Amino acid sequence: MNPYPPTKLIVVLFIFTISVYLLTLNPALFRNDSPETITGCITLGITHPPGYPLFNLLGKCFLPFFVGNPAFTYNFMSSLLAASGACLLFINLWILLTNLHLIKKERDAVINYKSISCLAAALLFAVSNSYWGNAISAKGGIYILQMDLELSFFLFLQIVLFKEKPNLFDYYFSSFILLIGFINHWPSQTLLMPALLTLRLTTIKSQTPFSLFGFFKNAATCLTLATISFSLYLYLPIRSHLYPILNFGAPFTQERFTKSVLRTDYSNIEMMTSYRDTFWANLNQKSLYISRHFFTEFHPAVFVFIVVGFFLLNKANKRLTLFLLIFFLTVVLANLFYLQATPIEFWHIDDHLLSANWILSLLIGTGIYGLLTTTKPFLKNNKMAVMTTTTFCAFAIVFLTLIQNLATNDQKERFLYYGYGVNILKSMPENTLYFAESDYDYFSTLYFKTVLNKRPDIHLFLTFFIEQPYERSLLAKMDDLPTNPSPQTPKGSLLFDLIENNHSNHAIYSTFPNASFAKIYLKDFEGMRFEPSGIVTRIISNDDDIAKEMPYHQLDNFWNEYLVPELKKTNSTQEILLQACANPYLNLAHYDKLRGHFEHWDWCYAKALYLISDTGWLAQTWFDRAEGDSYQGKKNEAGKAYQIAGYYFYQQGQLDKSNVALKKAKALVATN
Repeated sequence: MNPYPPTKLIVVLFIFTISVYLLTLNPALFRNDSPETITGCITLGITHPPGYPLFNLLGKCFLPFFVGNPAFTYNFMSSLLAASGACLLFINLWILLTNLHLIKKERDAVINYKSISCLAAALLFAVSNSYWGNAISAKGGIYILQMDLELSFFLFLQIVLFKEKPNLFDYYFSSFILLIGFINHWPSQTLLMPALLTLRLTTIKSQTPFSLFGFFKNAATCLTLATISFSLYLYLPIRSHLYPILNFGAPFTQERFTKSVLRTDYSNIEMMTSYRDTFWANLNQKSLYISRHFFTEFHPAVFVFIVVGFFLLNKANKRLTLFLLIFFLTVVLANLFYLQATPIEFWHIDDHLLSANWILSLLIGTGIYGLLTTTKPFLKNNKMAVMTTTTFCAFAIVFLTLIQNLATNDQKERFLYYGYGVNILKSMPENTLYFAESDYDYFSTLYFKTVLNKRPDIHLFLTFFIEQPYERSLLAKMDDLPTNPSPQTPKGSLLFDLIENNHSNHAIYSTFPNASFAKIYLKDFEGMRFEPSGIVTRIISNDDDIAKEMPYHQLDNFWNEYLVPELKKTNSTQEILLQACANPYLNLAHYDKLRGHFEHWDWCYAKALYLISDTGWLAQTWFDRAEGDSYQGKKNEAGKAYQIAGYYFYQQGQLDKSNVALKKAKALVATN
């Protein structure tokens, strides 16, 4: 029997998976960091820590294969990497089944059984929910590349384990691939180490003589490979010192380089221990989410194959089973106890659980193969019936999984993120100083300004990083705006100096009326106030003219053109962006209330409430609406809004606020 996987079948697998991805591919922007990823690849900029030098360089090499627009090109690049990952899983499973010899009496199982098992498992992996979701977005390509590297490492690990006499090249090359994984997404790669260490401890032979020369030789070789691999991180300081447009963290000093690679600035945000007051509540919510996660990745019927595959694999090779089990548990537990995420951001957990998908897919394929081969001796006279029935069941589950995950991952008509960026640009006049306040508004504007060369006149700043010590020197190198220190500047604030020196010649805009800009700037400079302008906010002084028309028309067009199609097919990965889109409607409602204009009050609040999914914010928004309705004398509407606010406050455990809202509702009922 041919021990090598069938090339024709791998080609068919690749064509099928890439076709599925192309039919559902997002044609513009998807996921919050995709514009940043695209900009980093095209401009060779420095993306957020750990900088992803391997992916940026790979993306730059992909630029000659430009397809359509830049966003589509890099979404397509992710799809190519994902289709390659499915093929790698096929090859891994083929080698695994070839070497396990699950049936002692019949080691050379019919090749069709193996083909069915490998193809079904690879297809299930390809259409699993989060793998598919990452395969159709530029940012997802980073996680997909990590899966490719993990599967490549596992492939060579199998060669080392199953060869009777593996040579040094096999060891060294598998080590090199392992090290390369640390250049792409080292937090994910680190999760491999406990399983790898356990495997190493279980394969040490006590009778092997110790050789001091051999030890130093291997150590020197591994150190050389590590030096070659980690030298890619030199991309960060070298490129950063050339001041690219995207220069996240400016890691051209030793301190900032270390912080960038190790993600130290993100540790307080990412670690569960940083949120001690909410640790147990968050842990409980995450436990429920992760337990449901795997049932959304595959059709539930696959768990029959997973259980069978686990027991058969354990029977055939306990060491390999232990390796996969420890790796799986490490991935799950790290996401459960380490990674901090709020419920609206739980989809981030799906990205970090991707390694579990290929482990489960290997077990699925092993289970299918085991069931096929174990039923064969009992049904010798019905070989064709057995093969037909099992093949139908295996591929029926693939089809059901595809249908189950299609609605979530069909992104071909999703333009909200793109439209959000377009409307930000429409909201601002020429030569604006724009202080963006979240990933969505900053990265979308950066993409349009840098990659598409639209509105290069806008001066773009990321507000919650602008007070970093290095930002003033970066701005002096990359922009011609005067930033002379002002005597009134609080604590040498760059943001304050920017506005103080430029507000007479430039319009000043921020995204939200209640976020970083307000906290950093307005608290120290009370001579400025907010005014709605499109979907962002204009900052004006008391002497500036108030706009004659409010942006009702633009917000209505934005709703009909971009939000309505998105709301028809909701996607958890877009919930944060949808909430961001609620801000301009709320901002306009609050502004109208201050002016005593209530013609569009109900319209603004109805739109905003439809977009908000965070319970805490929803409770406060209903309460604010109730206050406004009460002010207008709409007692029935106010009473209902207070009751809803009380319900959401109660869900949040804010009993005092819930009681206040319900008492106000009761008082309004009594007056009626």
